[in-house]
Amino acid sequence: MSGTFIEPKKYELVLDDFIEESGHRLFRIRALINFGKVKAGDLGGYIEQEENLCHLGSCWVYESARVLENAQVFGHAWVLGNACVLGEGRVSGHAQIAGDAQISGNARVLGNAHVLGQSWVLENAQVLGNAWISGNACVSGHAHVMDQSWISENAQVSGNAWISGNACVSGNTQVLGSAYVLENACVSGDVQVSGRAQIAGSAHISGRACVSGNAEVWGKVEVSGCAHLSSNARVCSNKDFFNFFDFYDIALTAYRTQSGGIELTHHSFSGTPEIFLKRVAHQYGDEDVTQEYQRLIERAQRRLQANNSLQEAAA
Repeated sequence: MSGTFIEPKKYELVLDDFIEESGHRLFRIRALINFGKVKAGDLGGYIEQEENLCHLGSCWVYESARVLENAQVFGHAWVLGNACVLGEGRVSGHAQIAGDAQISGNARVLGNAHVLGQSWVLENAQVLGNAWISGNACVSGHAHVMDQSWISENAQVSGNAWISGNACVSGNTQVLGSAYVLENACVSGDVQVSGRAQIAGSAHISGRACVSGNAEVWGKVEVSGCAHLSSNARVCSNKDFFNFFDFYDIALTAYRTQSGGIELTHHSFSGTPEIFLKRVAHQYGDEDVTQEYQRLIERAQRRLQANNSLQEAAA
């Protein structure tokens, strides 16, 4: 004998206990059976319709949390506190959304991920694995945050950025574009990582440093201050870059490239020392300014040529 399986209801809408939010009426839920940590008769949070919360699994909306519009919570996921899931957002697996966190757009929070505090996961972003988002952090665009990684404080991850491994992104850091922060890397402070830059290994980027272009930073590296690694930089040791200030107190960073050459950044310039000096000479002629830049760059070149971690690694 065959028949159609009818999904048993584990909760009901309490029609006389509702709130209004953004033009939507949300109803309190009440458990009908025991499941997970929920007992029959327990009151939960608010949902707009039964499609917002699956009747299968132990998923639940607690306290003052809300789920509305076309958002869905299923599996064993929890939405707690004053958290809100809306739009086309999906929360599944054993994920937990708590505090004042918000999931919206087409965002996905899966696996054992936690989104806490006043953090946001927006647009087409995905948070999965054992990742944690906390503080006032925001993950948006098509960004992916996964594995054991942690995004906290006021950090922003957007675009097609990818955070994985045990990576930590905190402070006011911005990870944009198609940048990667992987493995045990830590990025904090007012750092910006953009373009197709990759930060991996045990690298630590802090201060107001910037990593952009196709730059690669990996290994046990400390990049801080106003250092700017750009273009095709490849830094796998503190020997592979040299950051200093010119006589205008403007940062100038010299670094080794992926081809073994040396380039530098200064203001918006990124390129070889030779091209940089030609531009300086064109602007200042043979004045003391040009000669001083020449001395600074020669100093950086000597240091980088004397300490080549890439050659040491190949030896």
